[in-house]
Amino acid sequence: EYTDEIDYLKVYVSRLRNKLEEDPRNPHYILTEYGVGYSFRKE
Repeated sequence: EYTDEIDYLKVYVSRLRNKLEEDPRNPHYILTEYGVGYSFRKE
């Protein structure tokens, strides 16, 4: 039922990572916490 929204979220997080991270495949700022969601680390 909500799979479309989850896909949208993954796309937006990926775009943010591409803009913010030096290496989006190894993120430092936007982290995935499995079973919880995403977290943002400011340093």
